[in-house]
Amino acid sequence: MPLICPACKKIHMRAQVDPESCLEIDMCPKCYGIWFDPEELAKFFKSSTLKTKFLLTEDVAPPQSVGYVISTKARVCPRCRTAMAEKLFGDVSVDICRECRGIWLDDGELMRIVRQYEKGQRNEPTVARELSKGLSGGAERPSLQEVIRIIMAFFGVGS
Repeated sequence: MPLICPACKKIHMRAQVDPESCLEIDMCPKCYGIWFDPEELAKFFKSSTLKTKFLLTEDVAPPQSVGYVISTKARVCPRCRTAMAEKLFGDVSVDICRECRGIWLDDGELMRIVRQYEKGQRNEPTVARELSKGLSGGAERPSLQEVIRIIMAFFGVGS
């Protein structure tokens, strides 16, 4: 069953399977937004075909100039149909599903979050983790605070 675009609200997204990575990319044919199921954003960077197709453009227009209006209401997750949370990644507002942890990026936001990540932005953990995995080719190293929390939990301290 095709997914409904969270930005356009009535348009069915088109699923495209990348032959190189076998990753299925769900994209709206009207607004060109992209839906990433959990861990798909990290896998996206393993495909040179996808990187060329979606990250080749240097000039990225702000969302308001691409022909649709951004609603002030929470967008609905195309996968589980619950309200998504709008989170800032640097200066880019991305939509993340609270239930399934999928990520919706409006047209041009993929390039913009990559640029923000390269500038050192790590303020939204879901996006930062997937970008780290995808861009580095491996898992993100845990912070010292995370390591301490894991050790304390192991010994039953804190909580």
